[in-house]
Amino acid sequence: MRTLSVSNTMRSRFRRDGYLTIPDAVDQGTLAGLRTAADLAFERVVGDTLADRTTHPRLTPEFRSS
Repeated sequence: MRTLSVSNTMRSRFRRDGYLTIPDAVDQGTLAGLRTAADLAFERVVGDTLADRTTHPRLTPEFRSS
């Protein structure tokens, strides 16, 4: 795995925005595999939630009466 040097500009952007994008940090083949895995995981969670008629903490916000 290659390492990336972090410039002062990158650090400033991270401090300002709270995130940092690094173009070409991951090759396209790996990125495609990660997207496929994420899509499958999401479909399974949503499918199971709908099939079981249950809630999922990451999909269903909690409503609390005050």
